[in-house]
Amino acid sequence: MSWNTTDEEDSLRRFVDAVLARRGSFVALGRAHGICPPCGYKWWHRFQRDGRRGLQERSRYPDRYRRLHARWWPQLAAWRRQHPTWGPLKLRLQLCRRGAHPPSTRTLGRWLASAGLVRRRPRRARPGPLVPALTPRPARCANDVWTIDFKGRFRTGDGARCDPLTVRDQRSRFVLVVRAVR
Repeated sequence: MSWNTTDEEDSLRRFVDAVLARRGSFVALGRAHGICPPCGYKWWHRFQRDGRRGLQERSRYPDRYRRLHARWWPQLAAWRRQHPTWGPLKLRLQLCRRGAHPPSTRTLGRWLASAGLVRRRPRRARPGPLVPALTPRPARCANDVWTIDFKGRFRTGDGARCDPLTVRDQRSRFVLVVRAVR
């Protein structure tokens, strides 16, 4: 099976040449070259406005972002070189303090990353597996279950460190032992 492989720009040139030579109706020529009418008119208007150069594929990046980049980039690059620890948020705040309306912090971060002026943060480790909490065994009667706990350390009046250990009956909540452990 043979595939119909053609260069898009070459196909557009042949289409425009056929329209210029008036070899048929616009829609019929578009169908013959595999171009729908709206696209055909788009390319025809580009050809009329820009000539053969208009048939080249353009960047889909919006022009307003290019203008923003040209407007803010020199100042941002200069500040970043002066202050290598400043990130996009701080740079944006500096622009705002000067009464400007700069692009978003994320856009500034992309600009800095594309220029190689910032490094990516190391990725955080994923959290471990979720382990269900152990439910304490219920105490049916006194002295069935004892709980042992360190109550937190503190310093005594003479400056010595004290780690109190308590042993308690879970059912009656009676404290059996309180002892300072070193």
